[in-house]
Amino acid sequence: MVKPGQILRAAVRETAEPLTELAGDSVSSAGRVSAAYHAIRNAIRTNVFPPGYQAAEIEIARQLGMSRTPVHEAMARLQEDGLVRILPKKGIIICALSPADIEEIYEVTIALEGAAASRLAMIDAPVKAEVVALLRDATEAMVAALERNDLPGWAAADERFHETLVACAAQ
Repeated sequence: MVKPGQILRAAVRETAEPLTELAGDSVSSAGRVSAAYHAIRNAIRTNVFPPGYQAAEIEIARQLGMSRTPVHEAMARLQEDGLVRILPKKGIIICALSPADIEEIYEVTIALEGAAASRLAMIDAPVKAEVVALLRDATEAMVAALERNDLPGWAAADERFHETLVACAAQ
């Protein structure tokens, strides 16, 4: 079984590698904060840290393989985003989305993706065929992941579908 710490460390490596390339051998403090922020946000988004999950900053820092300071700063940003609530002397708790939050997310998504689909409908046939193939691949990956009961795999394929739709429409 994969433990949350393993997933978080992998997420930090993925996030930090480009930063390391830009900054040389040492990642800046801001880079570590950004890596921690993105890794924790991704853990929340993929339900590695589900709503109600509570942990001390030091525990999360250990899982990320970094000091507590960048994790503390990342937590402050995540609290501003409404994803966590900082509990003094106890750590953090992952916030659940309210029905109003979910409704707002879907309204924005529907508006953006509807506009993206309209733009894609107007592009040249050869380009459109390439985009449709990418969207089909992502959809097939979602179906395959569901058949394997692989929720993280489904989420990754779903994200790829939506990102492809919007990115291709923006070109």
